[in-house]
Amino acid sequence: MREGQIHKSILMLVLVLAVAGCAGVQEPAKPDRDVKGTPAIAADKPRPQSEEPPKIHVVRSRFEAGPSDGELTLIFDVSPVPEALPSVRWLGATPRDDARTLAVRSDQTGRYSAVLADVPPVADGRVLIELSDPGNGSFDIHSAEFALREHVADRPSSRPSRDGRFVVFTKPEGVSPVLRLLIGSSEQPVGDLPPGVTSGAVVGVYSLDFLPASDAADGWQLTMAVTATDVKPALFYLAKGEAVWRVLDSTTLEGHSLLGAGFAGPGTYMLVREVTR
Repeated sequence: MREGQIHKSILMLVLVLAVAGCAGVQEPAKPDRDVKGTPAIAADKPRPQSEEPPKIHVVRSRFEAGPSDGELTLIFDVSPVPEALPSVRWLGATPRDDARTLAVRSDQTGRYSAVLADVPPVADGRVLIELSDPGNGSFDIHSAEFALREHVADRPSSRPSRDGRFVVFTKPEGVSPVLRLLIGSSEQPVGDLPPGVTSGAVVGVYSLDFLPASDAADGWQLTMAVTATDVKPALFYLAKGEAVWRVLDSTTLEGHSLLGAGFAGPGTYMLVREVTR
């Protein structure tokens, strides 16, 4: 599909859904708190100037269907490998709700997983990944989010990520009426980045999976929020189970801080700033 056709198709769909009151296109939600990759140093021991600054870890994560119904699995890689086993907490729906501390398994060096149990069929949530290095007193907090959305089987609709910055515009036909969409968001994607892309150039990472597994939907579209500081944004896609990223044809929607593209199927969608290839 040509760029102009993508722009027209997405814009018309956004407008139609907005008029129908089901678009779900909204201002991106403000984070619950500013925790993304925020380092903190133990206050009880001032660090001598001769010591090296605390490590800043890179966390790459994604959500997958869990081993049983009503479960999700969080998979995450940490580099450099922390000295202590990471702590993972699933935050409650409101600040007054208690967070659940999840059991963390070390699958291999730097690779971890945690299972979220008793997840409702339609839900969203946020987990905190807490990393500590007792040797230098550093403490990093990272986060990941998920949203489980029902497929709307009787009309065109939209299925947003938890933060509202990634939206899939769906059509009712071609997939199971009981389909659910698992949309995850993370700081960095699991696995290698595309050539020429650095972690600092990554603006947003969203993974999408069908529950239960289904063929790719035909004619669906998606949008991802951009800002004025996202110079020459590019949208990359990594198909589920694949290892090679590709660039999707995308266009900035005039009058909207959105980048639009055709939906490519289950996998990972990554927005990056200007890259060198």
